[in-house]
Amino acid sequence: MLEVLRSIALEVGNLLLEHFRRGTATQVVQEKGADDFTLEADRHAQEVALSLLHRHHFGGALLAEETPGGEPLPLGYTPGLLVCLDPLEGTDNFAHRVPLFGTTLAVWREGGWEAVVFYAPALGEVWEAQRGRGAFLNGKPVSHRPGRGLRLAVNQWPDMPPEVVGQALARLLPLTRNLTSTYSDALDLVWAAEGRRSGVVFLYRRAEPWDIAPALIAQEVGLRVTALDGGRWCREEGGVPVVEGGLLVAPPDLHARLLALGLGG
Repeated sequence: MLEVLRSIALEVGNLLLEHFRRGTATQVVQEKGADDFTLEADRHAQEVALSLLHRHHFGGALLAEETPGGEPLPLGYTPGLLVCLDPLEGTDNFAHRVPLFGTTLAVWREGGWEAVVFYAPALGEVWEAQRGRGAFLNGKPVSHRPGRGLRLAVNQWPDMPPEVVGQALARLLPLTRNLTSTYSDALDLVWAAEGRRSGVVFLYRRAEPWDIAPALIAQEVGLRVTALDGGRWCREEGGVPVVEGGLLVAPPDLHARLLALGLGG
């Protein structure tokens, strides 16, 4: 499973890197909301990924960011196996010539995340995990090695009321003023797994599954991953993953401190 996901992520990610270096495929083809848009590169990457899934005869259905209508696209190869795809994670970074972007491919099966690969081509980093088998960076096991001080990745979604966001930030600042973001949700999550970030706080009512799937990598290295209220961070509804209630990712001791802040309002 990981071999197929990795192979596709590498090919798609390298295509994106070629566009990035040449400055091509940066035209906005769809405005989806405030600071949310689709580039030519997004669509090109998704077309290539879909073609590769068919070549590998992999997946029962595909749930992807650029799929019209947001409904799973039948693949028909592996019943019960849903592939989730973000062809270009970090679109805003890509558009602004910031090399913090990549491709996410994940598998949802039997009510949980089975596997995930995130490839950041400009960084040369391939992150992957399979449920119960640990996490890996460029083929080597990942372990959480925290640095000095407290450095939290924090991001907010447009569906979170401004007053709740303001309240959450006010509660975090006494803990640390080092609140940061790569503007790539996947990168924040995998960097937290290794300890480049102390933890992650995502403020949303509901998020897309491909954005949050890399949290499996953090979970596989022993970090605690929950919604903001300590509940499940992902559940199944109608055969697809539903991600709601925000996200807390941190080592158990820090997670308990963050949970006590009541960041969800």
